[in-house]
Amino acid sequence: ADLPEAPSYFPRDAEINRSGARELSELQPPKALTPHQVLELRDHILLDVRSAADFGAAHVPGSMNIGLGGQFAMWAGSLIPLSASIVIIADTNAQVDESVVRLARVGIEGVKGYLEGGVQSWRDAGLPVDSIEQVSVSQLKEQLANSDLQVVDVRRPGEYVNGHVPRALNAPLASLDKSLGP
Repeated sequence: ADLPEAPSYFPRDAEINRSGARELSELQPPKALTPHQVLELRDHILLDVRSAADFGAAHVPGSMNIGLGGQFAMWAGSLIPLSASIVIIADTNAQVDESVVRLARVGIEGVKGYLEGGVQSWRDAGLPVDSIEQVSVSQLKEQLANSDLQVVDVRRPGEYVNGHVPRALNAPLASLDKSLGP
């Protein structure tokens, strides 16, 4: 059978299911952090839970985007180490709360804080933001026809074989960090 590789969080999740999870009320609530407090942090993952479009338009440099609208828990569990210290970047406190709960469900309980006021507070503090150009399907098609652009398809192999952009290289996101090395 062509089953996808089990996500890295799966053994921990299975153990949680066997032994019983901690009560969500036992989790420490994340602290509201100013942009300058976030800037001073070392060895924390900055997890932006907004939509891909919002992230692409403006995000805190060095942050990772896993939007709440998609397969959040699966991707978070695959990409974030269980022992990670995390700062959430969101538009609302409700999104922060939802992130904490959904992360805990896959055994990730290291949310230490959240950027109070989200990306707007970062900008208001005069700190730089990064952006990622978003391209439409027609723009991508034109770029592929007129250049030697290399597309990297980060979906799982089963998704890739069911259809992909011509000349796309398949490098599943969950294993990409392993192949890139330290």
